[in-house]
Amino acid sequence: GEGRDREQAREAVIALRQGSTPERERAAWLLGQLRSDRGVAPLVDRLHDAEPTVRSVAAWALGSIGSGSAREPLIGALRDRSPRVREMAVLALGALGDPRAIPSLALMARDPETSVRSVTTCALGFIGGEAAARVLGDMLAHETDPHTRSMAAGSLGGVPSEAGLVALLTALHDSSADIRRSATYSLGRLGDV
Repeated sequence: GEGRDREQAREAVIALRQGSTPERERAAWLLGQLRSDRGVAPLVDRLHDAEPTVRSVAAWALGSIGSGSAREPLIGALRDRSPRVREMAVLALGALGDPRAIPSLALMARDPETSVRSVTTCALGFIGGEAAARVLGDMLAHETDPHTRSMAAGSLGGVPSEAGLVALLTALHDSSADIRRSATYSLGRLGDV
């Protein structure tokens, strides 16, 4: 029940501040599962933990909780040296759904790590809107990794916009059959914009 969740959240906050690395990871995960607002401030603190696994779980948990107050700290985590932390921060920002994160996510579309660029397509698709579609269209046109390009096309299928439509129509003539297939599928998902 609610009382049990409150007690678990209280214990997790203590473990997050004082526990070993595995205990901090579990505590961050539990706070994300419980979606406990009590966990937001200590999870934000854990974005600076010495251990990248703790930082990445903290970022995920903040996205799961969905508190808008986590937006700026998560944007800061986009500069983390660990690709996994950057991935989780990108996904958490997507889960928050705040269009004010799009300029920061646009920078992640040029991250040196393919995995970070790939999850950026998902986050932009979750947020949606014309600005996200412009970034996704740029990724579809200029990304070097074929899988990430395909993911950008797929994400555009959930973002009704003029920029997305233009990017997808252009992708129908791409040299890659996978890109053409993804663009065709996404256009079918969009229907009439």
